[in-house]
Amino acid sequence: MPFISVQSRAGLTRLSAWWVSLGIAIVRSRPGCPQDNGGHERMHRDMKDDVQAFPQPNQAAEQRALDRWRQEFNHVRPHEALGGKTPAEIYRPGQRRSLRPLNWRYPDGWTTRRAHAPLGCISVNGESLTIGRAFIGYVIGLEPRSERTVCAWFHDVDLGELSISPSSASIDEACHRHLAKKGRLRKAS
Repeated sequence: MPFISVQSRAGLTRLSAWWVSLGIAIVRSRPGCPQDNGGHERMHRDMKDDVQAFPQPNQAAEQRALDRWRQEFNHVRPHEALGGKTPAEIYRPGQRRSLRPLNWRYPDGWTTRRAHAPLGCISVNGESLTIGRAFIGYVIGLEPRSERTVCAWFHDVDLGELSISPSSASIDEACHRHLAKKGRLRKAS
């Protein structure tokens, strides 16, 4: 938390689901493999060595120490991984993006449902299915896989397969076939 949850579909939290809704791709390193994100881990080690080694007497002083460290790290200290340049020398701002969720369109033939509070449930064929709290308020796409199975999607993130109850029409049709068959059996006796 707040970036990943092992108890949530696709590991998404409210924060990471919001990022996905903005069009941000979630890229994760392998569990227990800090070398996958070596530069970031090195930054944490440097911060620990430089700042935590000299604790300040209060929160305000600690914040000033962190601000000084960030300024030096980004604007003064050359980085070997950057060819001896500072992050500020190579940083180029990206296009400013809106903080509004994208209007995502699921493929034709899919069903969509909005997840509602308190548990992030959707309703399919009169049955309430829990998708998760991370998805409350968001539209979930349901890709048909079979008559009783759909794959749930949040934008382009696979949330897994769901078993669904048959529709009322399917149940009515099956009952009608069964009763008709029983009626034929009675007439033949």
